Amino acid sequence: LGPDSKPGNCMYDSGEWKTDYVLGNGIIISDFCAYGSIDGDRCSSSASNGLGSLDIVFTRPNPDPSIIGVAQDGTTVFSPFSSACIKVASPQGTKYRYVTVAPSGQIIAHASPCTIIQ
Repeated sequence: LGPDSKPGNCMYDSGEWKTDYVLGNGIIISDFCAYGSIDGDRCSSSASNGLGSLDIVFTRPNPDPSIIGVAQDGTTVFSPFSSACIKVASPQGTKYRYVTVAPSGQIIAHASPCTIIQ
């Protein structure tokens, strides 16, 4: 009873509809990483060839995520990744929580740093 999935590139391109979510209470995303690509593991905090953006898309009815990253310079697309991790920081930047997206589509929120899930 929801929208049908449509073919695409599993990335949010300019002009496509998406919902923006704002994290409250001064919480920020301080880092994000993607793992398991033929291009290697990548993080936004990497000094060389790091990620500038990360798209995690679930295409109905499949639970498996499509995880695609774009380099910080915006010119290189890295894919497909098998799992991802998002590091969320407190306003003071002293406390962190982590959200992992597993290859199965499972989303896990935890207090300990991410481990690579293949």
